[in-house]
Amino acid sequence: MIRLSKSEDELFELLLAAAPPGTVLRAAGGWVRDKCLGLESHDIDIAVNNMSGAKFARLVVDHMKNSGLKAGRVTVIEARPDQSKHLETAQLTIFGQMIDFANLRKETYAESRIPVIEPGTPEEDARRRDLTVNALFYNLRTGEIEDYVGGLKDLEEHIARTPIDPLQTFLDDPLRVLRTIRFGTKYDLVPEPELVKAARNRQVHEALMKKVSKERVWAEMVGQAEPDGGWKNGFMIEKPAVALDLVSKFGLRELLFKPQGNNLLPWDLDQQSSHHDLNVWEHTFAAVKFLFYNLGEHSPADAAVRHLAMLFHDLGKLDPEKRTLHEDGEHYQYLKHELASADLADAVLRQWCAPNETRERVVGLVKEHMRIPTLTRPSDPNAASNRALRRVLRDIGEDWEHLVDVATGDANGKGHPVGKVYEELRERMRELVKEMAGLTKPKRPINGNDLKAVGVEPGPEMGRIFRALDEALLDNPGMTSEEALLWVKVQIIDREYPDARR
Repeated sequence: MIRLSKSEDELFELLLAAAPPGTVLRAAGGWVRDKCLGLESHDIDIAVNNMSGAKFARLVVDHMKNSGLKAGRVTVIEARPDQSKHLETAQLTIFGQMIDFANLRKETYAESRIPVIEPGTPEEDARRRDLTVNALFYNLRTGEIEDYVGGLKDLEEHIARTPIDPLQTFLDDPLRVLRTIRFGTKYDLVPEPELVKAARNRQVHEALMKKVSKERVWAEMVGQAEPDGGWKNGFMIEKPAVALDLVSKFGLRELLFKPQGNNLLPWDLDQQSSHHDLNVWEHTFAAVKFLFYNLGEHSPADAAVRHLAMLFHDLGKLDPEKRTLHEDGEHYQYLKHELASADLADAVLRQWCAPNETRERVVGLVKEHMRIPTLTRPSDPNAASNRALRRVLRDIGEDWEHLVDVATGDANGKGHPVGKVYEELRERMRELVKEMAGLTKPKRPINGNDLKAVGVEPGPEMGRIFRALDEALLDNPGMTSEEALLWVKVQIIDREYPDARR
């Protein structure tokens, strides 16, 4: 039995009052699933039995106006079957909440894999959905849950199962493979064996790459904005270690987490390194798991950056050109693999149309993830100089704490607990940031006009002097403008231009 909140009860009463005789209204999908689990949900989809969602939404608007209620405008979201969006839906804000409306339907697929949409019964509508747990209905008139495909039992037993043959389900709409990962991750669903077999099917993988838009893939992996200003988490934010396990089970690692058309070695590469007992995937999985479960909660934007950086930090090791045999003749080494990893991460994120800010932050962390371990020694947590730490802060900027966490996850992912050493380093860096009034790099005490006043013309020379000054500020971030001008005069002008600058 579903318990309605006061706002849900008022909403459903309004919708029933607007419905003409013969019209049956059902809440469908995710809202029903979440309410059955005792979770609050604001994602309400209404299925209408005998008319389009847009037509019914307009009836609701008319009813609200006739009742003296403020009514919004109906927005129709057109179907885009070539991008795995098969259904036209209508949206209307009621009592401050966005509601989706659509008619019950059945789908018939031709060879093109673009469905023909027709009006259908509740059972036909349920059978064309991705998972049984998402195919439940709540009848607004009777207050009963309608289960045509065994969704309640699967929800109770935490099983991911498709209403019909899983191979047909995934070939009909290959995006459902990624949706299964997302729902499996969020609700701890265990995929049944036939579903796993279908998800690994080569035809399904090919259809996923050819049929589904890159933006929709990204939305399932990382998430998307919701109409109310919130964020719907993708599987790489929700529980990334669980998600990576499902990605691996479904045979999607090479497809999702490598650039297309690459010549990289498999994710399961045996590193044959004196520093690693795990292969690349096993280490990556362990590092992501440690990062997520041990290093705090973060906003969706930051979580996405952190988890993706951890995922891609060793991707460069799969480049055969970055793998060289050690002089001992037994082990391999991966010198500067972080640079190759950054380039490959950039390519993957561009492939999935990641937002520029996210891509740039991820690439920056991947590129610099070896900076922290090179600054520390287990026997001496104060080995790094303040100058070296200020350089890291300057180069990484606001993501510096994420860099420390990524380095911590990396170390723990290969069985090297470094928590105390890295935390002491973090505290030192925090103190340095405080000394710079919350900034991650020293503020230049002089500007271009100051340099012009001592005879430096705008152009490449002025830029070179500023870069040199930036390096000096790493040693003396509190330098005054007078001290900075004196430094420029003594260290650059008098030394390099002894005649021209007198």
